[in-house]
Amino acid sequence: MSEVSNVGPSSPQERKLYQLDYKQGAELFQQALDAHEHANSPFKKAAFQNVMERAMKVMNESARALKEKGLENQNKTIEKDFTAYQNGGKPDPLKRDLEQAKRSV
Repeated sequence: MSEVSNVGPSSPQERKLYQLDYKQGAELFQQALDAHEHANSPFKKAAFQNVMERAMKVMNESARALKEKGLENQNKTIEKDFTAYQNGGKPDPLKRDLEQAKRSV
C-alpha cells in the first residue's frame, strides 16, 4: 500500500489498490467477527479482536487515502457497532454495515 498523502490517489491503478485494500480489510474484519462469535477460549477471542482492530485500521487508512467521506462515515458507523458488540451487543448491525461497506467501493 502506498503512503497516505493529502492529494489522494495519483492514478487510477493506485485508486484501485486502495479500493482493494478497503474491501480486503472489510472481508478480514467480517471473517474475524464470525470466528470471534464461535471462539470458546478467551485467548482466541482476544486474537480475533486484534485482527478486527487491525482490519479497521486498514479500512480507515484506505478511506482517507481515497478521500471518500462516504467511506469514512461508514467506518465511523462500523466502529460504533464494533464498540456496541464489544460491550455485549448483537453482531447483526456490525455484519450488516460491513456488507454495506464492501459494496460501497
